Amino acid sequence: MTDINFSPEQMAALRETFIKHGTDPAKFDAAVNEGWGRDVTSQAETAQPTPEPHSYDGPPPVETRTHDEVAFDQAFGAAERPEAYKIDWREVPPEALARVSPTDFRELEMGMRSGLQVMGFPAGLGGTLMEYAVADALHYNGLSASEKATYDLEQVALFSKINPEVNKAKDNASALVKLWREKAPELVKELIDDGGMFRSARTFVHFDQQARRLLARGGPTAAALAKFGAKP
Repeated sequence: MTDINFSPEQMAALRETFIKHGTDPAKFDAAVNEGWGRDVTSQAETAQPTPEPHSYDGPPPVETRTHDEVAFDQAFGAAERPEAYKIDWREVPPEALARVSPTDFRELEMGMRSGLQVMGFPAGLGGTLMEYAVADALHYNGLSASEKATYDLEQVALFSKINPEVNKAKDNASALVKLWREKAPELVKELIDDGGMFRSARTFVHFDQQARRLLARGGPTAAALAKFGAKP
């Protein structure tokens, strides 16, 4: 299984760098607990939503996945319903989202959750990732043009300390976003192209890792990612 893991020394240095650049220590620690630097065994322990019982008569669907695919989905699988992705808006007031996207809040929230599902993020990670993405986009949109250019360079430098293969990571993140863009092109344009979301290192790293996990799993999604230029 392909993943990015860090030694205690690397994680301590990463934590110090992110805090220096304004990241809340508690938020960073929460992100670590959600998947940064953890091995496959630890991530497999993350609670997954309990499948809802069948609401119809008749036999259950025939399992077509391989043993390895079932094991992967139990550890990293996407939520079965978009509603399973819990986004905490206490630190980002819903009305502030108007500075990121003009879409109605409820529609926007469901669109974000659906996007997380399309990109296959685990339920325990997806909501936190979206919280970070919105907060970072609000900060980014408040910068001047020159400040935005500096911010982008700083985020690339931060990410390169985690993974020096920056160009491959960019290709992986771009390929993952294309899965969402195919389903909701207007919303993705609002949020990412125009709204400035997912430009921070702390969100970007999860896109790269997620693309690598899906490539390792194999199947139709991996084939689509490879077609879009993702590499393990």
